[in-house]
Amino acid sequence: MSEKLDNYYWQCLKKLGNEDHALDVSYNLLVTKNFLFIALRQIEAVKEDTKTVTVNSLGFAGTHAVKREEDLEIIRKYSPIGILE
Repeated sequence: MSEKLDNYYWQCLKKLGNEDHALDVSYNLLVTKNFLFIALRQIEAVKEDTKTVTVNSLGFAGTHAVKREEDLEIIRKYSPIGILE
């Protein structure tokens, strides 16, 4: 199973044009027993003033992690899906 998953991973990177990891491309990786998903990042985080919400794989799994209560304001403003767009 791990060899098959490894092959899928490298196939995905090849389709992205980054099979040798030479490009400075940041992406989110989600892996389950049934699929492997790679989403290219356009930004690392949504920031407003002192508030920050990072854009990572947790968001694609339905969860955004924030460090402070005030950071939740960004999620409320843009919505969880809006953060990912």
